[in-house]
Amino acid sequence: METSVKTETKISEALKEMRAKARALLDSVLGFRDCPAAVLDELAEQGELRHIAKGEFIQHQGDPTTHVIMVVTGLLEGSLVRQ
Repeated sequence: METSVKTETKISEALKEMRAKARALLDSVLGFRDCPAAVLDELAEQGELRHIAKGEFIQHQGDPTTHVIMVVTGLLEGSLVRQ
């Protein structure tokens, strides 16, 4: 049982760290940096944190845009295929 609590604590701390990084990033992004602090705090808190595997698609050409994607850590590669 103690191991489970330690694991949950580590996960919770990691999530807090990622949300803090996301919040800091919002402060520097054009279009967000002039928003009130409370709005940016809420965006960072309510945003969905996801791990994207190498090679995984997050958006396909022609798909409707329904959300904003922000890369907090790592790199994102984009490509456009013209037909």
